[in-house]
Amino acid sequence: MISRITDQMLLNNSQADLQIQLSQLSVLQNQSSSGQAISKPSDNPSGMALSLALQSQQSANTQYAANATDGQNWLTSVDGALTSATTALQQVRNLTLSAANATQSTTSQNAIVSQLESLKGELMSAANTTYLGRPVFAGNSDSGAAFNSDYSYNGTPGQTVTRTISPDTTVSVSGDGAATFGTGSNSVFALIDNIVGDIQSGSDVTGQVANIDSALSAVSSQTALVGANYNVVQAGQAVLTTQASTLTTQRSDVDSVDITKTVIALQSQQVAYQAALDVTSKALQPTLISLLS
Repeated sequence: MISRITDQMLLNNSQADLQIQLSQLSVLQNQSSSGQAISKPSDNPSGMALSLALQSQQSANTQYAANATDGQNWLTSVDGALTSATTALQQVRNLTLSAANATQSTTSQNAIVSQLESLKGELMSAANTTYLGRPVFAGNSDSGAAFNSDYSYNGTPGQTVTRTISPDTTVSVSGDGAATFGTGSNSVFALIDNIVGDIQSGSDVTGQVANIDSALSAVSSQTALVGANYNVVQAGQAVLTTQASTLTTQRSDVDSVDITKTVIALQSQQVAYQAALDVTSKALQPTLISLLS
């Protein structure tokens, strides 16, 4: 049996077609105004899932970059302190060699003692260098200084501050005060006190030069370690910068639309929708029969 196609059926079909075109027109209008390809999950479920995954990666990348920057600042502070310590110890060595000269007058010896005391103060200042209020040579200690006036150490030997700059890379960013300066009676500060005591008592200080060299070697080892860690952080920052750019591009490819293509598509859809309206209005003009049926 063949069903008769009524005007009402044509009207319903035409309205359904127009609704589809209107929906497509609305999507294109939203995309052209916002620049976003996805305004709600139902627009593109898989695309939305990918966008959220990329967003999560971007957040992680941003945190790693912040960690790397903070780590770089820590290491810069440590390196500056080590440079100062090296300079001070080299001066201590030169002064000790001068003091070993038997022809030095009492006045000269006293001047050397005064300079050594000043250099000890510089070394203590370098050892208690802080970054954002935290001593860079005291590891995770919450103390305000790495070393006390009695040369005791407030940190835990071997413990350092670390920063994670990638899922599989964690870098030490602080200095090990105990390994660098020693502690208590075995510290560089006590060494200078011993040298001063020997000078004041008239003892030969030549043997102290080897102890100073050992102290310089400890500082040099720490400087090399800090330099290596700094290079790791710098390399990590370069990778993070590249990853940030890549993730931004990938997310843009998912979330954003090509404005030029979208505007052209919108204009075409507007023309098609208007044409459909015109055709429908002409094809479905009411007749006397349709009104009587």
